[in-house]
Amino acid sequence: MPNKYRIVDHQPVTVKPEPIGGQGGLSSALRPLEVLHGFPTPEEISTEVAYMFKVLTGEISPPIDIGVTTLMEVADAFYARAYELTSYIHRAERRGETPTGRGSGGEYYTIRTGELADFLEACKRSVETGSRRLSAEQLRFNQHERGLSIDSEALS
Repeated sequence: MPNKYRIVDHQPVTVKPEPIGGQGGLSSALRPLEVLHGFPTPEEISTEVAYMFKVLTGEISPPIDIGVTTLMEVADAFYARAYELTSYIHRAERRGETPTGRGSGGEYYTIRTGELADFLEACKRSVETGSRRLSAEQLRFNQHERGLSIDSEALS
């Protein structure tokens, strides 16, 4: 799927044309990209999570490319979306709108405790990796500005 994806009955991903802090000063957007919104069916959640996993693993290009911060920003946006989905499921379970527990045929429960839980962990690790990449790049830049050489292998 190229830079945008759609899931039935949901708003499509909208990619903002410039990163936060880009040309023209700071953007008023909280994130440089938007993710889907709303409470989808279990099948749609699986499709959405599978897409986001493929982006994080590099199988699919990310919906934005803002340099060294891309991984961190994309993973953080995906993390927020996964927690949004988790909260929708919790709310529906609390209200009795969906079966809870594995034995009661709760598809949402199975997704929440399986795919979504795994994906949330992958997002956390990706945000941490993106943050380390940003720190390493900043160190390289600072060393370069001071005219010092730095061992690139040591930062990887």
